[in-house]
This record gives sequence, C-alpha cells and structure tokens, in this order.
Amino acid sequence: MNTPLGNAAAATISGYVTAELSQVLPDLPSDWTQTANAYTGNLISLLERAKGTQAQILATLAQTVEPPHILLLALQQHAAQVCVRVALQPFNSYQQAQLAKQLMNDLITTVVEYQPLRDTYTSVELSLWNDLRVKIANAIQQQQMILPVIKHVQITQELPAVVIAHRLFQDAERVDEIVKQNQLAHPGFCSGSIEYLTTE
Repeated sequence: MNTPLGNAAAATISGYVTAELSQVLPDLPSDWTQTANAYTGNLISLLERAKGTQAQILATLAQTVEPPHILLLALQQHAAQVCVRVALQPFNSYQQAQLAKQLMNDLITTVVEYQPLRDTYTSVELSLWNDLRVKIANAIQQQQMILPVIKHVQITQELPAVVIAHRLFQDAERVDEIVKQNQLAHPGFCSGSIEYLTTE
C-alpha cells in the first residue's frame, strides 16, 4: 500500500484493523483488506460529516429503551472505518493533519465512552480501541514530520496571483498552487490575506 506513511506503516494500520479489531467487529466491510484509494476531497470536511453521522446514530440509539446490537455495531464500524481510511491519506499541511488527528480521536472517544458499549467491553476490546487511537496518532505524526506549514501574507494592494507566486516562491509557475490554496475566483486581482504552504 503506497502512501506517504511508507508501506510498512500503512500495512501495519490496515492489518491491525482487519486482523485484530475485526475479531471484536466480525462484520467489518470486506474492502478494508484492499488498498485505500486516495481521497480527493477535503479531509476535514469528510471528518466533519463523519461526526454528523455519528451524532445521528447516537440520536437513534437514545430513542430506544435498550440499544439494538446492530446500531451499536454500526457506531463502532463507522468510527473505525473513517479513522483508518483518513489516516492512510496524504495530508496537505501540518495543521490539517493535526486537526484530523484531533477529530479522529474524538470519534474514537465517543465510541469507547458510550455507556451502553462501555458496560459490555472487555479489557481486551478497550485495549484494541486505545491501540487503534495510538496507531493512528503515530501514523499521522510520521506524515507531519515532512509536511509543509500553512502561513499567511497580507497583500495590501491588488496583484495578480502570478506576481504573488513569484514573490513568495521566486517561481511564477506555482501560481496554480496559490489559486487552489485560496480558492481564488479572480486570479488576476488578489488582495487581503493570502494563504500558502512552506517548508521553511
């Protein structure tokens, strides 16, 4: 599995989930054993939607007198699947990876501390979830060591994005990077706070 984490790190997480966590959650999707495709959308938006889905499951559980097994299983599967999938994706910046790590930790915490589940967890099962939390954090930290940092520059007068790219990077050909990073509607007329990535 070729990811910025390195083959060994990615395989470790994927293998851990399929071989270890699946003993607790026997109905995990079969495609977990396959290579995780790169997610081309906004990873933070994906995690925010995942948080919303988790809230919906919890709301449904709250409306039942005795939470049904299938919903508890869905809650666990959803959290584990989202966390593993995101952890194997390339991040754009140090800050994005840090926020993703926090959001994924929140998803796992919700599952681990949900009372109807916590009352039934064995010490082994709790250990597996906490191990997953640690493995994901470590995997993302490996990426963070080589990720660029988001910085901002204030443009006081309107300038074309190509000029800004030249001033920031001494490379006008990186204009597309500026346009994409800032979602500029009019690259010919830029002003205000401009966001850019740097390894310096």
